[in-house]
Amino acid sequence: MKVLVLAHGILGFGAPKFLLLGKLINKFRYFSGVSAAINQKVLKVLEPHVPTIGSVQMRADRLAELILKNTFPDDEIYIIAHSMGGLDARLALHQNPTLSARVLVLTTIGTPHDGSPVADADVAAGGTYVTEKILNFLPSRAQGLLDLTTAACAAFNRDCPDAAGITYYAIAGDALAGNKFSAILKFASQIGGIENVPNDGVVVVESAERKNWLILPRWPVDHLALIGWHTDYLFNSNEHVERYLQLISHVTGIDYQQLKK
Repeated sequence: MKVLVLAHGILGFGAPKFLLLGKLINKFRYFSGVSAAINQKVLKVLEPHVPTIGSVQMRADRLAELILKNTFPDDEIYIIAHSMGGLDARLALHQNPTLSARVLVLTTIGTPHDGSPVADADVAAGGTYVTEKILNFLPSRAQGLLDLTTAACAAFNRDCPDAAGITYYAIAGDALAGNKFSAILKFASQIGGIENVPNDGVVVVESAERKNWLILPRWPVDHLALIGWHTDYLFNSNEHVERYLQLISHVTGIDYQQLKK
């Protein structure tokens, strides 16, 4: 069986645990509307939940655990990961040979492989009020923001080589190209000093387009719209779902018409 894993980023969440609730709030999933658009008779979709603000190590451990628990040894696994989820997946594949033996492709979307200047600026300023309180009271579980700094990601890249036998793709968001910035992420880009270089509001294109990987065309939207969310209004249009279907067809080899529900 072919299995698609959708790995969420920091402050994200997996699929609702209760089936009925999942149906009722399907569009409120982290990857908004994506799983609902897929024919799961041909591609099983997993949306695991990992520690929301945990370290990459904590999140990677949980991601590997949940994937292995919900798949079989002969399954073909394809991971699509947004933002920090891409770092989680990279570490999980590097550290867990049992998992990497099942995974054929990892595709990251808006992942700060080289870190995020916005995270640098937030940490340098002591973090937001909420972040500061979290770091003070739950330091072992709130490492996430610190792991997204450029210094932390430089060390991560040094210590976490790609797993053998896996195809790696990267997609960057470039909201400048599409002039599709939400107000809050435009402000975030200014805080991070990246407003004049191609970026998605949080991650610069150069960081998202991982060196030596296969680079797919950029999506002309900001960091949240990469997953179908937009902070100026509740949801972006469904154009992102079409992007995902085309991407999934490409990486899995499943015919688009068969894939689409």
